[in-house]
Amino acid sequence: MYRCPVELTLDVIGGKWRAVILAHLKEGVHTYGALRRKVPDISEKMFVQRLNELREAGLVTRRENKPHVEYELTEEGQSLAPVLQALYDWGLLRRWEPASLKEISDLFAGYPHPWWVAGGMAIELAVGRSFREHGDIDVVVLRKDQLEAQQLLKGWELWAADPPGTLRPWRDGEALPEDVHDVWCRPSPDAPWRLQIIIDESDGDMWVSRRDPAIRKPLGEVVRRGTVPYLAPEVQLHLKADKPRPKDQLDFEMAWPLLEDDQRRWLRQVLPKEHPWRSTKV
Repeated sequence: MYRCPVELTLDVIGGKWRAVILAHLKEGVHTYGALRRKVPDISEKMFVQRLNELREAGLVTRRENKPHVEYELTEEGQSLAPVLQALYDWGLLRRWEPASLKEISDLFAGYPHPWWVAGGMAIELAVGRSFREHGDIDVVVLRKDQLEAQQLLKGWELWAADPPGTLRPWRDGEALPEDVHDVWCRPSPDAPWRLQIIIDESDGDMWVSRRDPAIRKPLGEVVRRGTVPYLAPEVQLHLKADKPRPKDQLDFEMAWPLLEDDQRRWLRQVLPKEHPWRSTKV
């Protein structure tokens, strides 16, 4: 007995591959070979098994049209079209393929204002090697330069994240309010997100922390130079210190031994008094 209708739906189309197969068949009749090519990451045995399960559930029909075998959705399968479309739209809105550092460098080559890579990638640039996967890539610009950054990405889809994280289009020429710091960027509506623009604050030649405006540092000390400009590791760790996730803890453990004494002193000064990172030894 199902206590919730969602249980029944997931029992029929749940798992990684059944919904994927149904989503492709929603677009029309497929030969076995054409459908198989659209789901390349599943074994042949598992693919056949999932097709048979969908046929047994009455969602897919199989017919021979020599020399091919064809599959299509039944009327019951077609009734899932709105559900499959909603799943597709939800995934499309959240699908990331982070741009490479080379792509970022080329994209910002003509940008006349300060910019730098931040987040976990900045820690890896400081460490000098890759040590974990990254679901996105952050590029920081200053709020006073935001409209020129927008023009640099003219033709892209730019979505601002209104607090507490609702995405909406960044209108052309719109100066984002001070509580908006994140912009998701992709080349077209059907493309995955490629980079996230982070809008930071400044006061003259001083960088101002969005965590605490009292925390400031000269822009020349905030940005390090490498294959691309990147956020100084002690500053990035300051930004990661608020409710650190496992990946933030790993970033700290990799970066801390490489910090100079003055970098460690600065980080200890800006961390909350009870923060465990303050008591870390070399």
